Amino acid sequence: MRRPLLLALLLAACDAPDPVARDAGGARPAKTIDSGPAKAAEPAKGKGTLRGRAIFRGKAPPNVPVVIAGRDAAKCQAAKAYYEREVIAGPDGALSEVLVVIQGLRRPADHAPAEVNVEIGDCAFRPRVVHATVGDTLVIENHDDILSLPLVPDQSSGFQAAFLKGQSHPRPLPRAGGFRMTDSLGTHDWMYAHLLVLPHPFHAVTSESGRFEFTGIPEGAYRLNLWHPELGEKGEPFSIRAGETTAMEVVFEVASTAPTKAPGKAPSKLPPGPD
Repeated sequence: MRRPLLLALLLAACDAPDPVARDAGGARPAKTIDSGPAKAAEPAKGKGTLRGRAIFRGKAPPNVPVVIAGRDAAKCQAAKAYYEREVIAGPDGALSEVLVVIQGLRRPADHAPAEVNVEIGDCAFRPRVVHATVGDTLVIENHDDILSLPLVPDQSSGFQAAFLKGQSHPRPLPRAGGFRMTDSLGTHDWMYAHLLVLPHPFHAVTSESGRFEFTGIPEGAYRLNLWHPELGEKGEPFSIRAGETTAMEVVFEVASTAPTKAPGKAPSKLPPGPD
């Protein structure tokens, strides 16, 4: 069983009162975000940029045991290495798959919903950490030759559909929360992805180089919240000055308690959410 995932950062990110819209997309690096004026009654503040990197230090936790079995085992062996390594850090410590959220900003009034794409390939969900904004549409597409049956739970009703190769299905994301995507076919127990839906668009997932960037941030003081599925949460204050770039480096270390998971099974705990 994977240890509980708390995500205070999702809760803290709920400064934006009325949810809508979208960010850079689950599989894509952070894109430029224009937050607009802070308040209608005040003059627009100058804007700056936040540029940062997530770093892992220490000895990575051991790979989790993943058993690829069942009728599609011969076609799905590539999924073993993909799911066994849960902390992905480069030689220089660059840490990917970290959700990054800015606290203290509100969504722009003109921010438009968009599609968030997830691919099924080599019997795995790609990416494993998917982020979206309320009002977006999740689009899952199967690139495998075998049938998949993705399940995306919800607080009210779940989404489940059978996917043949080349098929895709849209699924609206009407509410914020943390959800665990699985394949409920019964023969792909190892498949999972974390889906995190936030009420505003000021979030990103770190790239393979551990980097993230937000531009067009109004001058002021904020808090940056980061969450990794295995390494937990980090919070760092930062300030933005008009016309300047603020640089940050956030360090993650091995969690104090090693997570455990039954061989061949997706994590049983839901990703964190605002409830």
